Amino acid sequence: MNYEPELGQLIMGQKSQDLECPEYVVAALEYLANFFDKKSISEQNPFRNTGWNWANSIFTVFAYEWDKDIELRYNFKYKDIEISWYKYLGRGMSINRKISELECWKMLQDCINSIICRKKELKETKDALIEKDKLIEKLTNDLDEFEMIRSFEFKSYDLPFTQES
Repeated sequence: MNYEPELGQLIMGQKSQDLECPEYVVAALEYLANFFDKKSISEQNPFRNTGWNWANSIFTVFAYEWDKDIELRYNFKYKDIEISWYKYLGRGMSINRKISELECWKMLQDCINSIICRKKELKETKDALIEKDKLIEKLTNDLDEFEMIRSFEFKSYDLPFTQES
């Protein structure tokens, strides 16, 4: 079904897509938005009206853009699927092509898995950095101890030299 934007979206809104977005796609994106909140992926949720953007290698999401000089082609992109909304997710939803419920399910799975993998990568990186910091602290302590011992040894042997006549 062709998409007919509401009056405000026609006058003030960003570009819309050609087709009306099916309810199952809207539900999938709402689920993804809630998952995004639950997992605290970023400071702001780009599925909400925050002005925030987020991307990984699987999908990209842009919050509604209030700056009229910036034209967004879409708010959400996964492979060749582009989805737009007006001001917030769920309002004025349009999509660039038809997708089946099965394809929508695959899209949702891929997006969620990409978030989980990203969180895992970040945790592994964080853990590696913590281990690196511990190693640096140990080496620094060892070096300080070595310098203290070396300093003590030199001081103990720095006896005044006396010349015998």
